[in-house]
Amino acid sequence: MLQALSTCAINHETTGAAVVAWVFMGIFAVLIIGDAVATAFALSHAVTRDNEALKKNAGLRVAAELESLPQAVSRRTSAQNRF
Repeated sequence: MLQALSTCAINHETTGAAVVAWVFMGIFAVLIIGDAVATAFALSHAVTRDNEALKKNAGLRVAAELESLPQAVSRRTSAQNRF
């Protein structure tokens, strides 16, 4: 092995392992940056939702609860009267 190393001259400044490491680190950095951008996009849309739509949905839920309120009161009243 030592003879092969002494007779073969290295003409490159970097070895194959160093090139593979640099390529791996470059791909890894791109993936990390892409993940950060996707996370920032998702979080910004999750936090700043459409307030008008939320208010409208909340109003619909309140209206539905108010419509079913007399039925719920009558059921509970009849259940209490049994005891």
